[in-house]
Amino acid sequence: METSLFIETEISKDVEQIARRREVPVETIYIIAIKEFVKNHKNDNILNSLNRVYSETNSELDKDIGLAQSSILSEEW
Repeated sequence: METSLFIETEISKDVEQIARRREVPVETIYIIAIKEFVKNHKNDNILNSLNRVYSETNSELDKDIGLAQSSILSEEW
């Protein structure tokens, strides 16, 4: 698939420099960047769902469990 993009001049210059240093085509840098972006945002819908659930539900630890956790974390290992 072929796509046209408008890339800001400053970013475009930075990409060209990186491509020259790595001795790869400029297009390769854009492909890598897009893949990384997609990978980082692939689970956004899961995160949003979890945030919605936890905003509607009390997620605090039981008082006794919280005290036990605090005492364990304060111990020296």
